[in-house]
Amino acid sequence: MTSMLPAREMITFVPAKDFESSQRFYGELFELTWEAEKRCQVQAGISKFLIQDYYQRDWAENSMYQLIVDDADAIWE
Repeated sequence: MTSMLPAREMITFVPAKDFESSQRFYGELFELTWEAEKRCQVQAGISKFLIQDYYQRDWAENSMYQLIVDDADAIWE
């Protein structure tokens, strides 16, 4: 299958009920590569997502993402 749209990447937005707390949490796990008013980018390797200072319960409770690592036990420790 080939792409009809020549996009460079696709990045999802993750809702944050408490934006500052979410920034601290993800910033301790990964790298915060930039911040702007009401949003920031989190990066782990080549993977990225945006945290936004926006929360809608129905959307947030149905949002998810998958983190794939080589050694989950080492990460957990």
